[in-house]
Amino acid sequence: METRKLEKQIDQLVGSRLRQLRCMNGLTQEAVGRELGVAPQQIQKYEKGENRVSASKLFLLAEFYKVPMEAFFPRQDVEEQLKHTRQQGKIYRMLNAIPEEHHDDVEAVLRAFQKICSGGKQYI
Repeated sequence: METRKLEKQIDQLVGSRLRQLRCMNGLTQEAVGRELGVAPQQIQKYEKGENRVSASKLFLLAEFYKVPMEAFFPRQDVEEQLKHTRQQGKIYRMLNAIPEEHHDDVEAVLRAFQKICSGGKQYI
């Protein structure tokens, strides 16, 4: 794979993981930007993979989210990771489209499905 293309894919993967962490923690781009000392637009560019996140900013983000640095980098083939990231993005958008008054019901369905898939173990 061409180096520039691989770099871009990794930047996009890191950005998608940043967005995923931000959304999972219920934070806005403004809040994360304040924490890093950058504008919300910069966070948006990081999340889209348009701007590369420096090592020092990744370190600060890992500390902020209480995750290891490795959480931002691919552990398997980049293409496979991007496929999963796109799927997660689709699911996230679908969940966001559901009216708020149904969120408890959706959560109950997802917990039941997760329990079925895990053989009765609950991880969430």
